[in-house]
Amino acid sequence: MKLAIHYSYLLLRTMNILILGKEETATIFAKKMIQSHHCNQLFILPGNNETQQLGSNLVIENNNENDLQNICFEHQIDLIVNTSEDISLKGLDGGKYIIIEKNSALEELFSTPEFLLKFTNENEIPYQNQKTNTLQIVILTNSKEFQIISMVDDNILSKIEECVIQNVLNGFKNLQSTGNYFFCLELSKENGSYYLSEFDFSLDAVLFKTCFEHLETDLVSLFAAMDNGTYEDVNIEFYEIEN
Repeated sequence: MKLAIHYSYLLLRTMNILILGKEETATIFAKKMIQSHHCNQLFILPGNNETQQLGSNLVIENNNENDLQNICFEHQIDLIVNTSEDISLKGLDGGKYIIIEKNSALEELFSTPEFLLKFTNENEIPYQNQKTNTLQIVILTNSKEFQIISMVDDNILSKIEECVIQNVLNGFKNLQSTGNYFFCLELSKENGSYYLSEFDFSLDAVLFKTCFEHLETDLVSLFAAMDNGTYEDVNIEFYEIEN
């Protein structure tokens, strides 16, 4: 079954896309987005030698808000994916663009051991600060709804959802975060039970790269659904990994 998404304006037009970054994550996103039927033009700022073969690399001199605004206006950008640690989108009008980026505020919050312990206790999340037989799950969210992206077996995933993930998502709903962002849950298994061992908000995490590299679902449509709140219409599929 392929991706089905009821997102009327997206189906009627293609999108101009800007990826911010130059590392491997930016390259993976560029490869996926250029494959989408909804991608009209792809720009990467600053990009690298590989992204230059996929779209148009851009340069800004001062890396300030006005330069970025001008680029978005000049190229009529619809979707911005920020994989860079150095470029801020604070000056952009979020109402004009679909914006996907790391949630730095939550990353800082969850890096505090006291907050992490409080969060897991209050939301009855089994947690241990040690890793054994690890499993990893990627979560996409628009701060209201959540989409699980995982290459874990469906039967195992349903068990993890019941005992860990659902409580994590309920806790996130109470954090009053904003925007479209990703985070990764690293889970471990011991004596037949699953528990949370780490949160990761970095787009450079190995799991993000692995998941998106093998994702068959149209990534532009997925990001649009993420922004529009139509996750229920999205079917997540992966290409088979050759051994």
